[in-house]
Amino acid sequence: MPLNDLIARQEEWARNRWHGHVGRRAPSLRANLIVPMSREVRLQFAKGSGGELGHNGKPGKMYSVRSSSALSYNVFAPWIGRDLEPLGRALGVRLRDGTLCFERQFRHGLKSTPPNIDVALDVDQSRPLGIESKFTEPYGPKKDHPSLDDKYFTGGATRWTDLGLPRCQELASSIGRRVQFKRLGAGQLLKHILGLAWETK
Repeated sequence: MPLNDLIARQEEWARNRWHGHVGRRAPSLRANLIVPMSREVRLQFAKGSGGELGHNGKPGKMYSVRSSSALSYNVFAPWIGRDLEPLGRALGVRLRDGTLCFERQFRHGLKSTPPNIDVALDVDQSRPLGIESKFTEPYGPKKDHPSLDDKYFTGGATRWTDLGLPRCQELASSIGRRVQFKRLGAGQLLKHILGLAWETK
């Protein structure tokens, strides 16, 4: 589906949901969410570096009717405080109750700010589960994703290989050079994988 068509459908949805509404931004954050956001979850989003809630009176990204973070919240927030066994079964994993959080940052061995993972589950276990949410991003203009920053390879570092992920290392070294991605943000996913692996090494 072309991006313009997808956005048009979201705008139509917004007009039907909020009578007379115009634009691509919800009238309020609460209006864009299926369930109210608790204080604890609000703090999780506030600690993230994505500006999802806004700052200095400016609405954040979650106000948009095409927001990926609003999508991840609306899919997973209703599970907070509930039995996660059905969710784990759908995902093919075993989950402990009370382990769902948003915008979690995992250390990745660099001094720079770690990337935010949209949804994290079982973060205290040896193999936490990270979920990256995308809504309209893959439908945008096709352009090559850039290679990963040099900081991931400084001094010949093999960060993924050192954590038992040699194929991720090979892909990280290839992006923007021998391998091009136009729709999939492979570099971002590799950063998340690095953080998840580093946290539990």
